[in-house]
Amino acid sequence: MDEEIKQLLKENLEVSKESLRILKSINRARKISFFFRILYWLVIVLIIYYSYQLVQPYLSSFKQSLEILKNLPQFKF
Repeated sequence: MDEEIKQLLKENLEVSKESLRILKSINRARKISFFFRILYWLVIVLIIYYSYQLVQPYLSSFKQSLEILKNLPQFKF
């Protein structure tokens, strides 16, 4: 083979290896981003769920109070 073609093939191989390294790092960043996005939404859902569990007794008490007020006899003045 001609020396120029060998040099071009060698440069092409180096560029291909560098491109592969960059693509692997992009793919790794994408996977990490996906993991943290799932973790982010999981934390939000858990905060909402446990907040509801924390507030639920107060809401039921409030609902019972409203039912009691609703069932009171109405007085006319």
